[in-house]
Amino acid sequence: MIKLGHDFTKFIDPKYYADIIADNDDVGSILRLQLISERFLEVYLSERVPDESKKFFPKDRNGTFLKYFNEKLMVAIAYGLPTQLGESLKYLNKIRNDFGHDFEKKLSQSELDGYIVLADNFKHKAAVPYLGEGPIKEMVIQSDGKRLTIADGLAVGFVIATFCLMTRAGLWLVSDLQSRGKLKLG
Repeated sequence: MIKLGHDFTKFIDPKYYADIIADNDDVGSILRLQLISERFLEVYLSERVPDESKKFFPKDRNGTFLKYFNEKLMVAIAYGLPTQLGESLKYLNKIRNDFGHDFEKKLSQSELDGYIVLADNFKHKAAVPYLGEGPIKEMVIQSDGKRLTIADGLAVGFVIATFCLMTRAGLWLVSDLQSRGKLKLG
């Protein structure tokens, strides 16, 4: 295995996804999955936005570059993030915001189906097959010795879809960094 000099574990580490499945909480699942997707944006932006340009962007009280998800997404798209990936991230964030503003909110099959369609629209062809490639509805993952599919519950479906999406996003980012001569090994 080749170690990369980039912080990809923030959004690809299977342990995060296994913990979300183990917690079995719809609200917590969506919140944590959205935070994982935001971590991807933060890694992407840290790799893509030149340091000399960061001074022109708003910072919060702690000096954090771009505080809000939609700001991060907008800047990421402007710096070359594929719009198909952006659509998926935006949709997940909308569902998370719906939970934040509606105490009675429940996950729905139509939300999961919509998310899967958007996530499947973002494709990345790697040199070798990888877990997360192919239609999400056909994906089978292992968690705590169990084989899980999207049919095992709405929260599990969102976890599987987000894991696939973040795996594709990570591989796309490796290709992007390599094409720009910015990929760090070791």
